Amino acid sequence: MTNIERANKIEDIKNKLNPIGQKKILLETKLKLLKEQYFKNQKRDSIEVVNKIENEYILLLPQFDELYIELRSYQKKYLVQYTGELSEPTSKTNNSQYLEELFLNTECDIDTFTNNWEGYMANEDATKVIEEIHSFIYKCRFTKFSIDNIKSL
Repeated sequence: MTNIERANKIEDIKNKLNPIGQKKILLETKLKLLKEQYFKNQKRDSIEVVNKIENEYILLLPQFDELYIELRSYQKKYLVQYTGELSEPTSKTNNSQYLEELFLNTECDIDTFTNNWEGYMANEDATKVIEEIHSFIYKCRFTKFSIDNIKSL
């Protein structure tokens, strides 16, 4: 399977998974809140609502799990080491190094921990992996960062 075909398949699965994942999170949040209310008030009608939502949640889980497992089967796993800059309002900055496992769309055999970056800079797939990592870190972690090392797992 080419990286383009893999990316299309992953997008298709994500499009199916996203609404189910959103509903799953909503049900989990409702359940938590309703259970807290029930344990505070001990009202009989509250437990009936909890049971109804719990049943809906139980029915949703197999759909979510199936799509999630399928998604992970197409994605590729990488170990990523990066340095991110935390800024405080007092203008102090703190650089910290992080090590995370990420699942990405692009497949590339890469290991800059042992092989340095030289052999990968001209590799199109390595460039796509770097772009995916950059996009994730920028959107979800830091606006100022550097990618130090990458290893396909």
